[in-house]
Amino acid sequence: MVKYKTIGGEDEGSEVDETFDAVVVCSGHCTEPRIANDIPGIDLWPGRQIHSHNYHIHGPYQNQVVVLIGFSASAFDISRDIAGFAKEVHITTRSEKVEGFGKNPVYDSMWLHPMKEPMKMVEYHFEMKVRYKYHFPFLHTGGVVNVDDNCVGPLYKHVFPPTLALGLSFIGIPSFKVDSRCFIWLHSLPSEENMMEDTEALSSELEAKGVPRHHTHNIHGFEDWLAAQSGSPAIEEWRKGMLFRMISRVLNLPGTYRDVFDDEDLVTQAYEDFM
Repeated sequence: MVKYKTIGGEDEGSEVDETFDAVVVCSGHCTEPRIANDIPGIDLWPGRQIHSHNYHIHGPYQNQVVVLIGFSASAFDISRDIAGFAKEVHITTRSEKVEGFGKNPVYDSMWLHPMKEPMKMVEYHFEMKVRYKYHFPFLHTGGVVNVDDNCVGPLYKHVFPPTLALGLSFIGIPSFKVDSRCFIWLHSLPSEENMMEDTEALSSELEAKGVPRHHTHNIHGFEDWLAAQSGSPAIEEWRKGMLFRMISRVLNLPGTYRDVFDDEDLVTQAYEDFM
């Protein structure tokens, strides 16, 4: 049952109840700002705090010292947007796979820090968080699907709730794009029991590896599995290489990747690297 309000017409604003065979939740994972409160020293912070969701222009950061918590696309864009105006820009990340900690080779006013490194946060005028959380205030499943420490579950392959698999699914939960190929093999999903076992096995595996629960959906390689399930060709390695190459170049170039090099250069080099 889906309840919604009409827009436009004589009945605008009226509530309507309608029953569908299936519902797909496509709100993604970058809609609700996630405010981290578990950072050492946060209780001593005297400056201004905002989320990247509310960032618009670099003007307010003129001659300010700013720390960005998080290391993703938003951090890339915002840090470079304010680097020429802020006095100092400090980016922090919990990821242990990131390389190049220390001063940025291009921007004299930018540094990258591991989150484990003690940060004297009281020295900063602005703190900007760039993380989001899963949030479904419109969805009522009677407790079947929950969000626990930013982990949505239980979900088979991060898409289907085992007990509601034929009627409810999610698109955009993982940290990569999952497209309509998910539904090509919907008719051949395992039994509810097997889907639940698979989901619990993944949870146990991540726990054994020490992966925090809120990183459950940070996965890689799923696109190849999905391609195999749907009978589609796997993504070529050079295309994957293009993504990583683009990220590495963004980290070490002034401005943004949009106006520094064209697509042909990026594609050609990535292809040569992975052939």
